[in-house]
Amino acid sequence: DLEVHLGETAEFPAEGFFEGTWAAAAGGVTTLLDHPITEREPTTSPAALATKRRAAEGKLHVDVGLMGLLSPGNLPAQVPALLKAGAIGVVGYLTPPAHNVPALTLETDLAALRTALTAATPTEPAPA
Repeated sequence: DLEVHLGETAEFPAEGFFEGTWAAAAGGVTTLLDHPITEREPTTSPAALATKRRAAEGKLHVDVGLMGLLSPGNLPAQVPALLKAGAIGVVGYLTPPAHNVPALTLETDLAALRTALTAATPTEPAPA
């Protein structure tokens, strides 16, 4: 499933890693991509990604990839840092979604994102 919201410390009731991956396995799904806006602290940094990874330890019944969240104004540094820290990908929003997540701007952030993604091609495997 390419968009799930598993929340161990979510602002609203959400399935945690144990329950969400168990349900996926029961339904025959073998891989989930967890999106970064469910938690109280959105996954916008390597530290937040590491926190989420620790929260998932010992609770997974299927493969789970963690997504990073793009923040306006910080894309050239943020994209490579999230990918190097093991994010399977990044997501950003052009309109504000729920959870007080800021939207990217067309004028500045999309040009910076293009540059950052071009420069952030991983050359080594993500950490396990």
